[in-house]
Amino acid sequence: MRPKPSTLVRRARGSTKRILMTIARRFSGRKADRSNATDPPEDGEVRCHRMFENRDILYLICEEVGARLENRDDWDAVNCRRTLAGLARVSWAFSDPALSMLWRDLTELHPILALRSFPLLRGGDPVSPQSSKWLRVPYYLSKVHILRLDTTSPDSSDDVCLLRFINEVYLGGGCPFPALDTLHWRACFSSPVDDVLDLIPRRLHSIHVTVFEDSGRPSFDSECADLISDIYSTTPFLRVFELSSQCLPAHMPPISSLTSLERLTLSVWGHAPKGTPILPSLSALQSLVHLNIHCWIPHRTELQSLTLSALRTLSITGVPSVAAIRAIQFIDAPNLYSLHVQAYWVHEDGVSTECFTMMHSIKTSYGNSLRTFTMEQIPPYPGSFGIGKQRLLEVIEPLLQLRDLTALQIQLPLWDLVFESADAQKIALAWPQIITLSIDHPMWDCDQNRPTVDNLVEFAQLCPDLCSLALPAISLCSDVSVDQVIEKVRTPSSLQHLVVHRSAWMSSTTDAARILDCLYPNLDVVTSMQRTWTSEWWCVLVELDKLRQCRIQSKDSLNVRSHEQ
Repeated sequence: MRPKPSTLVRRARGSTKRILMTIARRFSGRKADRSNATDPPEDGEVRCHRMFENRDILYLICEEVGARLENRDDWDAVNCRRTLAGLARVSWAFSDPALSMLWRDLTELHPILALRSFPLLRGGDPVSPQSSKWLRVPYYLSKVHILRLDTTSPDSSDDVCLLRFINEVYLGGGCPFPALDTLHWRACFSSPVDDVLDLIPRRLHSIHVTVFEDSGRPSFDSECADLISDIYSTTPFLRVFELSSQCLPAHMPPISSLTSLERLTLSVWGHAPKGTPILPSLSALQSLVHLNIHCWIPHRTELQSLTLSALRTLSITGVPSVAAIRAIQFIDAPNLYSLHVQAYWVHEDGVSTECFTMMHSIKTSYGNSLRTFTMEQIPPYPGSFGIGKQRLLEVIEPLLQLRDLTALQIQLPLWDLVFESADAQKIALAWPQIITLSIDHPMWDCDQNRPTVDNLVEFAQLCPDLCSLALPAISLCSDVSVDQVIEKVRTPSSLQHLVVHRSAWMSSTTDAARILDCLYPNLDVVTSMQRTWTSEWWCVLVELDKLRQCRIQSKDSLNVRSHEQ
């Protein structure tokens, strides 16, 4: 049986040998027996080494310890690394899996410099690759799968010196990081770009590059273009490429050379980027599945139909609504499954027309395949304008024709939309397969015809697969008794999360809790409370939790009494 993390954490405070013996007993299914406390230590060691013969168990143990690195609250990273190193020293069988976990994710090159057998390179004679001080380093480097490098620091930094030294060692051939799968690189043009690229294996799977450089420099375009070209030629088999920069070069090399690319992210921050003819080069990427465009506006000169048959996920964020509409209209993705749009409207006039155009373009371009859609309206600047009153159904009307939609999340904080009880019924009828539905907007005029208990019943009956529901407002006031409302429920819903974003009205929190308990027996109260910002709705969920706790206690009491009898 696999040891629980909490038990492993407590055991880790003792000696490394005690950890090994405890794990051996747990995995062998033997519990500590006080009558055998006088057994010679050799028996325990034999059991331990017998367990170590199973390589899968070794890696499972190391993963159990190594996983605590990601949760700093429950485990100290320093003690975790020390424990793994101790496991490697105590038993030869633990050496390879423990060190594999220890060096799998390397943040910068400081751990290599921190090795006692490998002194700092600065201020002393360089270490010979044939010396005993270097012999273990290639072994450690061969375990690295994820490398995070920051070469934006001064040229004399330890990492830069070590980069150059490693390249000198491998000048005759070979790769210092043969198992490297993912590289996260913060780069600038004054740093040793070539030294980093020389470390990368040609079979690298994923690279995430963030360029920290002033795009106003005269040489920015040429230097950035050269960097991207070098990445293309160095890693021709890339499947994931993420590029973040203040600006894309005006003459950016075509991405068409990365024929194996599956995920592409282009992120631009700072001032508005220059028009860069990138989209046409994507047509050669027949394996592209995920495309993310952030703060980058396609130039009008490249507005030609682009067909991406394999594309399943498209994300367009941080752009004006006009640019988002432009991209949706010209990216032909017949198999698109998921679409995420985060856009802002520059002018108040024409907002309604632009939004309807966007919804209509989505229906026209991706209506046959789209299953999930997320739309966020973001303010273009602080103190942005508010958009006048309009019915929600008039805004999203084209989407109601997407009968196969399974997830819809709409966030319109600047829009005074009216969401009435009749609208909730039409939405439930339009998307019978919906699993996630979240609608949020200011709801200023929310005192009239707001969704009611009857609408919750309709969602429960018409959308049997609905697992997560979030509404801007709801009224749990009812003209009939709670028992009469409960009688309307033919089949309890499978809903797990229910959130009210803005306001809730009810005559009694106890009655509201009883209704929810009947409608949604599988509701996850804790998660729903974590997603709730409304005090009224919070009180309802608290009351629901109390109701369930009382029922559990009553059931336990009955079980105890029946057992005693």
